[in-house]
Amino acid sequence: MYYRLLSFFLILILCSCNQHVQRDSINYTTKVKYKNSGFALIYKNELKKEKKISKKLDNRSLLIFHKDLKKSSFVKITNPSNRKSIIAKVMSNKAKFSDFYNSVITLRIAEELLLDLNEPYIELILIS
Repeated sequence: MYYRLLSFFLILILCSCNQHVQRDSINYTTKVKYKNSGFALIYKNELKKEKKISKKLDNRSLLIFHKDLKKSSFVKITNPSNRKSIIAKVMSNKAKFSDFYNSVITLRIAEELLLDLNEPYIELILIS
């Protein structure tokens, strides 16, 4: 009788234990640190001569001027109309140009993205 009573309590205790297994799940979220869209100024040597821009830029390079981003940072430039994109490097953030434009890009970047040269609308995303 004693063994029956002991086995009953043992089964009762074992069945009443909570066997909750906690599984750790990792949620990855991508954080966009800087995103900007607007019109870009396509660099030409005449802009430097007319003093509309303060620094020179090589038209064959994948370099841009931007006022807010740090020098030597990389950005992804996208043409929103056809979703083509390219990676470029910020050459300087001290170049002076009109506040209407969000950046100064080279002719090579404009041709690679198939931008409308009269209205070069782009999206910029900082790559960290």
